[in-house]
Amino acid sequence: MIPSHKSAQFFSLFAICDKFAAIIGPASVAGAIVLTHSSQDAILNMILFFVAGGIIVYFVDEKQDICAAQSAEAATQAEVPSLEG
Repeated sequence: MIPSHKSAQFFSLFAICDKFAAIIGPASVAGAIVLTHSSQDAILNMILFFVAGGIIVYFVDEKQDICAAQSAEAATQAEVPSLEG
């Protein structure tokens, strides 16, 4: 689903999201424990994150995204001049 000419941009976006997840996840667990004094509520908090992520992924149209990536790749290939001639 990622055009090959933009793979570095997407890789850096995923890396930044990974860093944010490493901060937001433990902070939300700690916040839930501080507010409720219960680790069960902190686990429920994390389950809600997974459910929200699942809902987001459910609505991703893979076929449309693959077609968009292929058309972007084709447009980039058409713009690049050939070195052969």
